[in-house]
Amino acid sequence: MEKNDIRSLIDRQSRNPLRLSVATLCFLVLLLDGYELNLIGYVGPALLHQFSISKGAVGPVASAGLFGYMLGSVLLGNMGDRFGRKPMIVLGTLLFGTLTLAAVWSHSLNAFIAMRFLAGIGLGGAVPNAIALNTEFAPEHSRGWTIGLMFVGYSLGSAAPGWVAAAFLSHYGWRGVFYVGAFAPMLVAALMMALLPESLEYLYGKRNVQKLHALLKRMNIDLPMGMPEFGGTNMAAGGATPLQLFLNGHKGNTLLVWAAFVFCLMGNLFVMVWAPILFTGFGIEPGRAALIGAMWQTGGALGALAITRLLDRYGMPVVACAIFMAMPCVMLNGSAGAPESMLLVMSFVGGALGSGGQVGLNAIAGTIYPTNIRSTGVGWAFGVGRVGAILGPMLAGALLARNTNPRIVFIVMSFSFAVAALSVAMMHLRTTTRAKLTASRPVRTSGP
Repeated sequence: MEKNDIRSLIDRQSRNPLRLSVATLCFLVLLLDGYELNLIGYVGPALLHQFSISKGAVGPVASAGLFGYMLGSVLLGNMGDRFGRKPMIVLGTLLFGTLTLAAVWSHSLNAFIAMRFLAGIGLGGAVPNAIALNTEFAPEHSRGWTIGLMFVGYSLGSAAPGWVAAAFLSHYGWRGVFYVGAFAPMLVAALMMALLPESLEYLYGKRNVQKLHALLKRMNIDLPMGMPEFGGTNMAAGGATPLQLFLNGHKGNTLLVWAAFVFCLMGNLFVMVWAPILFTGFGIEPGRAALIGAMWQTGGALGALAITRLLDRYGMPVVACAIFMAMPCVMLNGSAGAPESMLLVMSFVGGALGSGGQVGLNAIAGTIYPTNIRSTGVGWAFGVGRVGAILGPMLAGALLARNTNPRIVFIVMSFSFAVAALSVAMMHLRTTTRAKLTASRPVRTSGP
């Protein structure tokens, strides 16, 4: 490596204060993401009373943010490649903060649903750009681990509305829970305006020498003025478009990572939504059923750290194996009459493999694309993947509506993990084959 190669210098750096600030702020973005996407479940009963609606009407309220998330992922993800990671992370965070506040002031159910949808757009835009930025500041040997730590923030954020609701709901009602979800993002956005740097690779691609060197000095990297080398960075001219995800050899990986996202999220959301309900049908007391169901996310937080660490060391096969091994855990969770202790263990282990494997997929999506289309690639993977998040609970509901035995439902839905694992395995095979072919090509030299 040349001594002026920025990528090499970043990879050799020990913990740098600027990189730690990027990781911390992106962690907070994911924590807020988890909070926003899950707070409806904790204030649902209060909303029923507020808007005088039936339980059936809660579905559109809960889904509005998810549909907005899908749209924001593909729109603002693409804009991150065009205008920079930092502006889109700050804009997305401000958007979901201010629109969550607007939802508090809604006087009708339709207005409330509209605000949740628009807030979801902000969420969907902030997260892919945060993944891209965090990936680009992390050394190559710990990129997966860095993304894994980010998604521990999501797991904590998913539980946070429960803690806030326990403290605020009785005194301030559902609005108190929403106020926290509104003002916390505004505070984090202000911090990011002051402290969050732009991507080095983005600045390099835009040939912005002055800002690039100023940022390098903040990282204690002092290079001669001029455009330095950035080894391993594949920059293309022009702004990113979704079409570029299918050009220059990216088409296969794009389709495979989309399939992996769709089917892995399909399986995860089935378990998270339906497992506690089906456990009560097995004769388990509702409180215990909820605890068993919660172990899926608990295992997922710990599994994410282990899987992403192993991903950095051994590559995609780790994620493929983890997701595939979630399949028998889901099957066993459908065993009516099984001891609660077994269901508890299977839920924890299945979550560590299935939900943790999903975080591994997030890390893969952040590394398979070059910088100029990275946010676009991650955004589209997240957006398309949400189709699986919607279809999983719907498909299980349709099966149950036909009086299908719950055990059969668990078995059928478990196969989604097998399809996701196969997609990752094929992506690994394709990537390694292309790398070998590239390495075997003779180097052309100019003749005399």
